[in-house]
Amino acid sequence: GSNSSVVELNWSMVSIGFASMRTVTVSNQGNGTAHLRLSQLQAPFSGPVGTINVLPGTTQMLQFFCTSKVPGSWSLNSTLQTNSGISAQESLLPSAIERGMLFTIFLRCSCDKPPYLAID
Repeated sequence: GSNSSVVELNWSMVSIGFASMRTVTVSNQGNGTAHLRLSQLQAPFSGPVGTINVLPGTTQMLQFFCTSKVPGSWSLNSTLQTNSGISAQESLLPSAIERGMLFTIFLRCSCDKPPYLAID
């Protein structure tokens, strides 16, 4: 994995009315449970809601979608808060998720009408 704090999710072109998915894989290589919380996403993006728990030694796939009923292009910076990168004692506190390492997930998506071919 990369230690970069920015993850980019790009959807090249999504047909209107279709949901297209991208995933971000989170691996917990520590000894304690990792807690993650994603900032709220705005349409046409959707993704994980609430607190995501990743047990020690496990991997979790976060699913993100772009779905639109109108043509256009959108981009959004989303924040993934974690209880990672702080002391073991601190990581157990209720406020740990506000104190830990932050990741930025940059989402970019374009939607257009699907091609319609008529051949005589």
